Amino acid sequence: MSFLTARPSLESVDTALKCLAVIVGGLWTYLNYVRGRTFRKRLELTPSGAITDQGGTLVFTGQCVAKNVGLGKIPIVQRGTGVTIYALRLVPNPGGTPYTREDLVTALSLFERHGWVEPGEAIADPFFTILPIPAAEQATLLGVRTVILISNGKTVWSASQITQFQKPKIPKNTQDMEEV
Repeated sequence: MSFLTARPSLESVDTALKCLAVIVGGLWTYLNYVRGRTFRKRLELTPSGAITDQGGTLVFTGQCVAKNVGLGKIPIVQRGTGVTIYALRLVPNPGGTPYTREDLVTALSLFERHGWVEPGEAIADPFFTILPIPAAEQATLLGVRTVILISNGKTVWSASQITQFQKPKIPKNTQDMEEV
């Protein structure tokens, strides 16, 4: 008889534990969602570039790839979005070791034809500029620093890369010219 009277209380304990488990599971899921970076707006920026000599004129060509690695759509605001290019030059120091100096070459806009980046999507935008370094001073060029900034109005993502200037090899004799 005592077993029959205890049965309704066991059912109520079972129901209460199931409700508690659902509430704890929901809170745990919400906590992981809030703490997790899965649904946050995230971009991976990959700048790249190369310096080429076009008959005594140095040309820098590059590309910026922006990949949305989050699960939210990221709008792109043109104000604050662009690429800045700096020439890194070696400056002789008469009193000691030489030092490097950054000279601003240009600032260009990026992703003008893109209003947003979808989740999992990668967009790319090429750019190029002429490096205004006279032929007599081209030996001082070490490379180019590219700085990429992308803004969505609230957040700014940035990436930077240095592209080294490979000076062309001058062949010593005609036999070396045939090998090149």
